[in-house]
Amino acid sequence: MYKFIINLTRVSDLHVKCYFNDDVRRCSVKPDTSLRDLKRKIKRLYGQKMSLKYRDSDNDLINLRSTDDWEHCVKI
Repeated sequence: MYKFIINLTRVSDLHVKCYFNDDVRRCSVKPDTSLRDLKRKIKRLYGQKMSLKYRDSDNDLINLRSTDDWEHCVKI
């Protein structure tokens, strides 16, 4: 399984910037999108399953492994 980092920008949708090696891609999801749906969308973008991380307000990388992780990520 590969891993990459996502950054979120809040507008009406969440703009997700995906970093995987040297490949950077963007996609948008609704704020009420589930972590499962986000993982499916990213799998379609890259063609493979990946582990997800986000950078929090302390600039730490946090694993996105649960709904709680995702909900915290969206609140930042």
